[in-house]
Amino acid sequence: MFQLPQAWDIQPFRPKRFQVPETGSFITVQAFEFSGANWLGWIQQHKSQSGILLADGFVKQNGEVKGRPAFLFLEGGGGANAIELYILDNNQIVNLYFHSGVAPRTPAEMEIFQTMIETLQFATDNDGETIIPTGWVQGLMLTIYQSPLERIDFAAAPQTISGVVETEANPPTYDFTLVDTEGVSYEVDLRSYFGLGMLSGSLRPFPTTISPRDVIQPGQTLTLTGYRTANGGTFYPIWGQAVSPDDETITLYQPFFDLHRFNPEILTMYPLSASFQLRGSWSQVQPYLINNSLPEIVSSLDPEQDVIIEGTLQSTAPLQMVVERFYYLDGDCELMTSNEQQCKFYQPLEVEE
Repeated sequence: MFQLPQAWDIQPFRPKRFQVPETGSFITVQAFEFSGANWLGWIQQHKSQSGILLADGFVKQNGEVKGRPAFLFLEGGGGANAIELYILDNNQIVNLYFHSGVAPRTPAEMEIFQTMIETLQFATDNDGETIIPTGWVQGLMLTIYQSPLERIDFAAAPQTISGVVETEANPPTYDFTLVDTEGVSYEVDLRSYFGLGMLSGSLRPFPTTISPRDVIQPGQTLTLTGYRTANGGTFYPIWGQAVSPDDETITLYQPFFDLHRFNPEILTMYPLSASFQLRGSWSQVQPYLINNSLPEIVSSLDPEQDVIIEGTLQSTAPLQMVVERFYYLDGDCELMTSNEQQCKFYQPLEVEE
């Protein structure tokens, strides 16, 4: 038994869904028979409700529900559109699964899911404490998709290539082939491999009223700056310029810039007023920020504190960024699946406009 708003629909799926009419978000509740001593191992060996197999060492008790051991985790990219809670209750494992129909998740639905957990009632023994992680309620999770990032030597200097687009850039891979004037072919990957909230995504044009697929077409002339995988394979662009059919130059750029990996000189190529997220240690990020009423707590941050800034580029000489949102990492980064790392949770600090 648990509390949910009366306005939510009950959908006749298996398992039954409790669904929000306005957003399509839903919650399911299931119970699995379990016998044995290692309930966390059982979770580790079974795919999540979203169909993923969790990495070794990721599953660990991180809370209690009515005095029962519990494991809560998020998945689904930076917007974290899925939250799962496993609870050991005698000879069964109870699973609560929340799937958001919108990204980012709405604060109201997060409060409802949290209330559902707090009001959950079992058949017996409901006097124990409920203590679960709460960093996800206000914080954002950075998801880093390892491939091909782990095959790129970011210590090497970035490379610039120019040529003509040979194949279309179609979803979901957004790969295409670029051929230079000497006939050398490059397999180009437009994806970002980073996810935090709504801003992150694949290589985007500036201004953003058009899509990369409208810009990058067979026969298109294109210049890109970025990194190539160690085996000389896929090219991962950070910045680019395309020439439109009417000879207009269109700038392309990655909206997530990681100072732990990328050479900051590439930012001088970004167009003024470009919106993006800048990640790095506080000491790395600070020199590029215009001090527009940052909260006092920022001055006390450790130089190695990992932060993410959302804002717009105001100047390239020197590099200066107007801060719109400020997040600091209150936690750790760990491998969730074989090719997906989570850094959680980046907590927001209020920035005055």
